[in-house]
Amino acid sequence: MSKWYEAVSLLRKDYPVELVCKALEVSASGYYAHIKRPEKAMTDRDEKDMKAIQKVYDKSGGTY
Repeated sequence: MSKWYEAVSLLRKDYPVELVCKALEVSASGYYAHIKRPEKAMTDRDEKDMKAIQKVYDKSGGTY
């Protein structure tokens, strides 16, 4: 979901947050909660999992 909120952050420079959220079908209150939430640090396990997922994704040509 955070990809959508990142898009809202980029587009809010040119458009009202409520309009962007409506277009992306996410809640404005969820967006505001997201930007107030501290960013979670990646654990070693998270990094290991991300590398494994990326390897499968690359091997499949972006299919999986």
